[in-house]
Amino acid sequence: MKLLCDACERLAEPGAFRVDGERLFLTCARCGVESQLGAKQAELQRVVAAPGEPERPVVIPFARPVIVEAPPLPEPVPAAERCPKCATPKNGRTSCATCGLTFDLYRPDEDVIPQSARRDFALALERWGSPEANKVLAGVTPENLVFIARLARHHLADFPGDPRAQGVLETLAARTMAMAQAAAQSEHLARGGPSERSRNLALVLVLIGICALLAVLVTFALKPTG
Repeated sequence: MKLLCDACERLAEPGAFRVDGERLFLTCARCGVESQLGAKQAELQRVVAAPGEPERPVVIPFARPVIVEAPPLPEPVPAAERCPKCATPKNGRTSCATCGLTFDLYRPDEDVIPQSARRDFALALERWGSPEANKVLAGVTPENLVFIARLARHHLADFPGDPRAQGVLETLAARTMAMAQAAAQSEHLARGGPSERSRNLALVLVLIGICALLAVLVTFALKPTG
C-alpha cells in the first residue's frame, strides 16, 4: 500500500501508523508528516486487488499542513522620531513617555556613550550565541550596562525583531536583577549585624540580672533568723 503525501507530493510507503479510538493516524515515510484519517474515509479509500491482478496502490490523501503566518514586524522608527535615551517613539510628544526626558533640553554632546560599551555591544551582536558573547556580557562593568542596553534598544528600533539584540537585552536584564538581589541581600545582612549584637547584649544583661537575683535569694536564705 502506498500513500500520496501532500506534504512532499510523492507516492510513499506509510512509515508508521497509530489508532486512537476510531481515528487513524498515518506517517509519511519520506517526510515524516503525520495526518489524521477518519475511519469512514479510510474504508472508502481502501482498494482490494482482484485475484490474479497486481495490487494497485492505495492513494490516501493527506491533509495539507496549516501554515500560520507570523505577524508583520513593525516599521523601523527613524532616529529623529524616537527618544535618544531609551528609543521610545516620540509620537509628537515634547517629553519621553517612558524615561521622562525633555527633548528640547537634551544635549547630545553631554551624553556620550563610551567606546568600551560600543565595542562590547558590537562583539556580543556579532558573536551572539557563542561562549565568547556570553563572556563579554558577563564581564560588562555596571557602568556600561545602561549604555549597552540603550544601544540594544536603538538597534531594535532600526531593525525590529532582531533576536540578537533582544537576547542581549534579556541577558542584561537578568544580570541586573541578579545584581539587585545580591545588593538587597548584602544590605539585609548589614542591617542584621547590629540587631544580632543587640540581641546578644540583651541576653547577657538578662543573665546578669538572674545571677544578681539568685545572689540576693541566697543571701536571705543564709541570713540567721533571730
